[in-house]
Amino acid sequence: MNPGPHLLVVDDEAGIRESLSSILEDEGYHVEAVGSAEEALERAAAGDFEVVLLDVWLPGNRRPRSAKSSAIVPRARLRSS
Repeated sequence: MNPGPHLLVVDDEAGIRESLSSILEDEGYHVEAVGSAEEALERAAAGDFEVVLLDVWLPGNRRPRSAKSSAIVPRARLRSS
């Protein structure tokens, strides 16, 4: 059995990271979680995530469309079922 899509969860609140990661793993996704935009940038540099779930109000980010969040997700693909 192949693992589900590879997801990156980015949130500065540990409880949210852990809860969301646990739920997604239970649903069959391969999940990694980090607590800062800086960690997300380092991890996303590998380019092996299909989905990034990003807390747009991370400390240091005053606007959802910050340069940091744009750098974490350089491209997006829309899929329909």
